[in-house]
Amino acid sequence: MAAAVSDFRPKGTSLEKIKKSGAQPTLSLELNPDILSEAGQRKGQRLMVGFAAETESLLANAQRKLAEKNLDLIVANDVSLPGRGSPSRPISSR
Repeated sequence: MAAAVSDFRPKGTSLEKIKKSGAQPTLSLELNPDILSEAGQRKGQRLMVGFAAETESLLANAQRKLAEKNLDLIVANDVSLPGRGSPSRPISSR
């Protein structure tokens, strides 16, 4: 199973088109549920692999995510580099 769920979503919606004229709209965001973390806590004997798309502290952030989400393997991806979207290098645990 793989999905790229965003960390945030718009807090509200508009029933009407937001026109260009007038004041600049403000976009308020709220957190999405952490699906990977929930799955990691319920994984049982399943092998769980996660993906870390990072722009800074690639290895530290990927290792933190690996532990916090109870994953077995994580693919760390520095999305700030040219050609981003290609895996950097996997970090395994246990």
